[in-house]
Amino acid sequence: MSKGTPKIASIVDLSLINRFLSLFLLLIIFTILSPRQLASVELENVFIVSSYDSVLVHSLIMIPTDYDSTVPAPVLFIFHGANSTNANDLVRRFRYEANSRGWIIAAPDMHGENILTGQFSFGARAAQHDVIDLLQYLRDHYNIDNDRLYLTGPSMGGGMTSVTAEKYPDVFTAAVEWMGYADMTKLHSEMALRELDNPLEGIEAELGGTPDEVPYEYDRRSPDRMAMNLKYVPFAIGHGENDSTIGPWHALQLASAIESYDPLYFRGIYWHEGGHVLLDEHIVWICDYLDDWTRVPPPEDLFMQVDESKDYYYVDIVQEDSEAWSIFTVDVSLSDSVGIDLQNVRAMTLHIEETNIDPNREISLTLFPEAQHSLTLTGLVDTMNYALSYEGEEYGTYTYENGILTIEIPGGSPEVMTFLITPQG
Repeated sequence: MSKGTPKIASIVDLSLINRFLSLFLLLIIFTILSPRQLASVELENVFIVSSYDSVLVHSLIMIPTDYDSTVPAPVLFIFHGANSTNANDLVRRFRYEANSRGWIIAAPDMHGENILTGQFSFGARAAQHDVIDLLQYLRDHYNIDNDRLYLTGPSMGGGMTSVTAEKYPDVFTAAVEWMGYADMTKLHSEMALRELDNPLEGIEAELGGTPDEVPYEYDRRSPDRMAMNLKYVPFAIGHGENDSTIGPWHALQLASAIESYDPLYFRGIYWHEGGHVLLDEHIVWICDYLDDWTRVPPPEDLFMQVDESKDYYYVDIVQEDSEAWSIFTVDVSLSDSVGIDLQNVRAMTLHIEETNIDPNREISLTLFPEAQHSLTLTGLVDTMNYALSYEGEEYGTYTYENGILTIEIPGGSPEVMTFLITPQG
């Protein structure tokens, strides 16, 4: 009996162990078979020649499991942080939330103006064109929902999110910048004070010098400088209260700049108690916020500051000086009048067919010309002739053909010029 007792005890112990192992095995099976783990997605490596400078740029695309080519799919653009050359890890981290919502993920490597590998691109125009090039690739190869194009990214990717939303407010639906910077000059100073040689040297190499040497280059990559462009863009900021990498004052400064222009859809700042981190719960919050938005209607009054000749909403501009800000206002809120104020704009095209201006009636056109430039209006009725008058007399320097009117404004013009564009039947 003395030898049997321990044996019985061993049998009981083994039974408990087996039960535990069975439960543990079931847990593993459940985990493996859960929807999160089963959601296999298609990843596509894409190589595109940049429309900006012909550099070959890599991007990663995630196609959701339920993608149906007959149904337009929303797209989430994700931008990587500094000291990284790709967003592979971000795609992996966002893929469950994006896949569960049927979103495509698009993650461009984002090369810089001078550092072509992109780890210090910091909102470069080259990086912005990487985004637009990738968007065009998606339009050519997939059925995407152009009313649901979203932007996000952490750290340097947060700054990239802001600048891209500001430069392309008519293209992207909504954006969340996460722990990004507001002011590149201040960021440079902070890195210098903390003796962070790696990012400091990278910033200076990419931007072409210090803020004192190339102040405009630092300005054009600072999101707070173009905050007026976000007036009509659903936009949110996320930042950690204890962020010691990019301080919380950057979030406050950007928010203050945006709010000074009475934005219609600004969410404000989502504060969390952490530091310079992007947690899974933050990813859910970002996606939930973006998921609420589809493209808002084009505004009837524009006030924009930009650094590049291109189209914005229903106007196209050509800069006079490509190394300076262009500022313009356009008011088409009434059906029979247009107001335009230009600074550093050599030529503007206004597509009135994309506004509520009625080309069948007389149109009053008020200009505040800074210097010599040309103004072109498209969308007039091509079966009609139009007369252009200024101060009661026919204005001589204009051409009209096939619904396109071009007015040449000479240098030394009055501060305010009001024209009448009259259909002749």
